[in-house]
Amino acid sequence: MALIVARTDNSGWWACFISNRFPVYIGRISYELYLVHWLVRVLTPLVVLDYSFGARVTALALCFVLAAAIYHIVEVPIRNGRVFMGNRKLILAYTAGTGAILAASSVFIGTDGLPLRLSPENRAMAERAIDTDATFTNCENRFDKPCIVGDELEHPNWILYGDSHANALASAFGDALRMRGKSGWFVFQSGCLPVMNSGNANCREFNRRVERFISTHTKVRNVAIASTWRQSMESGYTDTAGSLVKGERALDAFRHNLRQTITERTAAGRRMAVWLPVPGAQRAVPDTLARNGMLDRDWDISYSSTEHKNRFKFLMQELSHHPSITLLQPARRICGGTSCDLLFKGRPLYSDDPHPASSQRSFYSTIIANDLARHSSSTEIDFPRWNKNDKGR
Repeated sequence: MALIVARTDNSGWWACFISNRFPVYIGRISYELYLVHWLVRVLTPLVVLDYSFGARVTALALCFVLAAAIYHIVEVPIRNGRVFMGNRKLILAYTAGTGAILAASSVFIGTDGLPLRLSPENRAMAERAIDTDATFTNCENRFDKPCIVGDELEHPNWILYGDSHANALASAFGDALRMRGKSGWFVFQSGCLPVMNSGNANCREFNRRVERFISTHTKVRNVAIASTWRQSMESGYTDTAGSLVKGERALDAFRHNLRQTITERTAAGRRMAVWLPVPGAQRAVPDTLARNGMLDRDWDISYSSTEHKNRFKFLMQELSHHPSITLLQPARRICGGTSCDLLFKGRPLYSDDPHPASSQRSFYSTIIANDLARHSSSTEIDFPRWNKNDKGR
């Protein structure tokens, strides 16, 4: 594009710029930049805890250093014939290099990533990254025949809906309902807040379909919504006018729509339960803890209790105006001290950085059951005993 813009006029400022030694040199090492940039991009967050702007600039500079080194040490000597002189040597070197890459790739693929490089403990931790529940995956945006959670012998008088966090919690929520002899419908849409007039066109249509479903199923007297609740503060929020807003405007728009959702539900005589956000972690928990063990490092990726409260202050401020709703509060269990725990009984509470792990289903179902019981003044269920040795990060 630059050459086309420059045309053949060698006196123009653009032609002078692109013929300067610096951009010309970038052009010469551009293929090497292409080769190394993704490697640096992937590896930098694995060796740097805080992938900040400074770390990104340093990684960019490293790309240029590596590209220049490959250009001068590998490409130029081969191109000029100083290394692998003659076609025979060049072909043999190329064949050997290609064969080594194919052999190494075959070993990596055949062994599923060389798992033996990890100790049994670290390997078990790394495998927790796939600790997800696929039971209700087909329930996404499914209204023709919605899924049922809880006691399937009972007619559903609950509905649980939300984003991918609702899907991760569906089995736990079903267990909590089963403890109470109840059942409910379940539907979710990944990435969509369970709040009226929220998100893109698909999310808004999803929430409208939920509204129609609830209005036509009069026996549904209890509505539970679950979400990560981070969308509006991380990626912006689409307000009622359809405009993407960010910052405080996004939070104001979110609070307004959440208030409307709760008000309309309760005005129709339905009981609301809101799953409050889990603290999560700054990085994917199983992967990071496995690498911590493998590299003998101690990266603390947990949030402090104060950080968690500050991150979701915007949500709690709005919910405090609705005392009639039931709050399902995982942070009360997870953030018992100054920091929020990542493990329970030696296993991660999350499959990545925010999603509840499937193997901790009983942990989360007990939280849900106890908070539902507390709100209705019923007997609480015994919570699994904490062991201080299990509360690691």
